[in-house]
Amino acid sequence: MQRLTILRIDQFELPIKICNVYGFHNKDLTLADRKWDCPDCNTKHDGDINASINIKKFALDNQNLIGI
Repeated sequence: MQRLTILRIDQFELPIKICNVYGFHNKDLTLADRKWDCPDCNTKHDGDINASINIKKFALDNQNLIGI
């Protein structure tokens, strides 16, 4: 039987608005903004990719692991 690991984060985390490289919080970003540039480190972000990287970081950082 294979073991499945699920990573979870708090439902109020805002992974799309945080630069996964520098940590800048872009408060003005809306869901319509699919791409954005971090003003602190000049990283060009695709919203979905940035959010997925942040979700993984939040989950691993908080050690919210569920083994099934």
